[in-house]
This record gives sequence, structure tokens and C-alpha cells, in this order.
Amino acid sequence: MSRRQGWRIAYYALFAATIGTGALNMLRVRGGFLTNHLAAGA
Repeated sequence: MSRRQGWRIAYYALFAATIGTGALNMLRVRGGFLTNHLAAGA
């Protein structure tokens, strides 16, 4: 795996995590660490 491909995978993984935890916050689901820290700006 090239360095560029590794960064692309990391970007998409973090993007999906941020969107997912933002949705959980909007639905008022308590997810502990995940919803508190990954979607802090949502």
C-alpha cells in the first residue's frame, strides 16, 4: 500500500466516523467516548 492510499483510507474512515457520530448525537443516542469526542463540532 502506498502512502497516498493509506492517507485516503484514513480520511474516509475518519469522515465516516464523524458523520456517524454526528448522526448519533442528533438522535440523542448516548455513545460515550465516540459521540463526545468524534463529533464535538456537530
